[in-house]
Amino acid sequence: MKVFSLVSVVLVAAIQDGNPNDRIAKIEEHVQTMIDLIPETPNHFKQRYSNRLNGLVQLAKNSVTGTNCHSTNGYSADDEEEDVKVFTVDDPCKLNSQINSALSSFARNWACVGRGKTHRQTVRRARKVKAFYNNRQNC
Repeated sequence: MKVFSLVSVVLVAAIQDGNPNDRIAKIEEHVQTMIDLIPETPNHFKQRYSNRLNGLVQLAKNSVTGTNCHSTNGYSADDEEEDVKVFTVDDPCKLNSQINSALSSFARNWACVGRGKTHRQTVRRARKVKAFYNNRQNC
């Protein structure tokens, strides 16, 4: 019975995790939507935000090995929320927050390779990019 329940837990975890390439592609799609929602301004905010967000996505993509390293990064199975897979395009402030959550979740699950603790670097940079947007757009 224990073997069956262990196999069930592993299968459920594998189904929930999905493919990292599909997940980052979905995040990239919403990043592009977010960038398209920002109007052009004389202070080049759109370009600076775009560079920071795309750099963050690249950091996350470059640290993927294809294996889930959630437990080796020091997180338990209950840490993840289901809403990191849901995006709202109507409200740019909320979309920025959702992209931040999705990138942080992606990093905790899939960022296994890199110099230092790449998942922590990604989460920290995502938080800074979120604050950069929120401060400039009065969210």
